[in-house]
Amino acid sequence: MTTTLPPNVTSAYNLGPVKSWVANAGSLLGQMFGIKTEYGWRQSDQFPDHPSGHAVDFMTPNQQAGDQLAAYAVANRENLGVKYVIWNRKYYGPENGYTPVPYTATSNPHTDHVHITFTDQAAPWTTNPGFNPGAEATLTAATFNAATCAWTLNYPTFSLGPVQSSGNTCLLSKKTVRELTGSVILSGGVLIGLVGAVLLMVYGLNRSGAAKYLRW
Repeated sequence: MTTTLPPNVTSAYNLGPVKSWVANAGSLLGQMFGIKTEYGWRQSDQFPDHPSGHAVDFMTPNQQAGDQLAAYAVANRENLGVKYVIWNRKYYGPENGYTPVPYTATSNPHTDHVHITFTDQAAPWTTNPGFNPGAEATLTAATFNAATCAWTLNYPTFSLGPVQSSGNTCLLSKKTVRELTGSVILSGGVLIGLVGAVLLMVYGLNRSGAAKYLRW
């Protein structure tokens, strides 16, 4: 299946033999976020995404651009056909409801590029002339963190040459907090149950008179 680009979007990157909708998405996102260099197909990789033509690496000029691109891709994943995103030591995928979790699959921290793996089928925007990418770009890194992050480290935005700070970093996601809270509650319940069992046993021994035979 061949897909076409929306109006005013041109193919500006040499991504190799990637799927046509992947090439289109690469062109669209690259131009939206000012990405000069992208890498698509490569012959060999430990994962099948690049060799199968389903992935693009967007080489970001600074952290702010990467934050915005990753947030936009996650927010518009259905329109763009995004399967998962890896950026700045975080993984955004369907297994976690696209809530960011630490990326541990490889030692590559993905701090200089946003990796996006796309789905096996063309996305709706490639066939829907009414899709307006500009109107859809409403989710910033800050609001993305506010929606998914329980503990955010805020600090002044700064720029030092090519390095820029976006001013906020998510330290603990809401999903992680829920999991930790559930673990604490479960552990507390088990502990209370054990204490109760011990107390009942001691009470029973006292009632039966067997306690006098025990040395404490």
